[in-house]
Amino acid sequence: MSTAFRVGPHHEPIVEVEVNGSGPFLFILDTGSTHTSIGDRLAAILDTPAVAKTTVTTSLGDTVQPVVRLDRLAIGPVVASDVLATEVSEHDLDTNDEIHGVLGQDILSGLVYTLDFAARRVEWNSRTPPPAQSSILTLRDARGRFLAELPQHGSTLWLVPDSGAEGLVLYERPSVKLPPLTRHPGHLWLSTLSDRQAVETARVEELRVGRTNLTDVPAVLVKRSDADASSGDGLLPVAMFTRVTFDGPGRRLTVEP
Repeated sequence: MSTAFRVGPHHEPIVEVEVNGSGPFLFILDTGSTHTSIGDRLAAILDTPAVAKTTVTTSLGDTVQPVVRLDRLAIGPVVASDVLATEVSEHDLDTNDEIHGVLGQDILSGLVYTLDFAARRVEWNSRTPPPAQSSILTLRDARGRFLAELPQHGSTLWLVPDSGAEGLVLYERPSVKLPPLTRHPGHLWLSTLSDRQAVETARVEELRVGRTNLTDVPAVLVKRSDADASSGDGLLPVAMFTRVTFDGPGRRLTVEP
């Protein structure tokens, strides 16, 4: 079974989701988010009062957000009950106020599904053998998100396979050996739902993703301390591939160039 999605301005997949029997509402399917989120206006309409607070991990760090309880959340054949969703500003999700939430790894991590960016659909419980040119990457759980193992020349990067990332993000820490890259003068701003930080831009000479070698890859560099090592070494935008299959129970990520 498959679910159609549309692609947002940052290449993120946007799907229709039913919440507490109402909807459908548009949600971002974000493989880089630890928690499912719901917009504050939709939470008010559905009368879902806050029940707690939680720490949410983003590419720029951690933030504390209120939590609401959703009785039922459904996308295609996937149904989740008693979901504890973080409440966020809908204006931060989408300035046009069309997006009402985010599907995170608290729901996605136990599933097997394929994001087919060419066909713009999510294939659920996909068991189709991958083509010969695909690569299978090892996944490990880190603070509620998956990290994918990317062996490089003389080092290994652990990157979050992120459907919500517009481009490659690498964390600069003293203990991390990044691939050879060329830095650009000046800075840009990297924004998340909760924070904004000046970052340096660069081009990575070669990034190895399994058997695929990507060259001259645009990237942004975010300075982090070694105390943040559990968050991995950066973000890998999965929209740069034709198809990606997440096998959460099997801890595998299959990417097709």
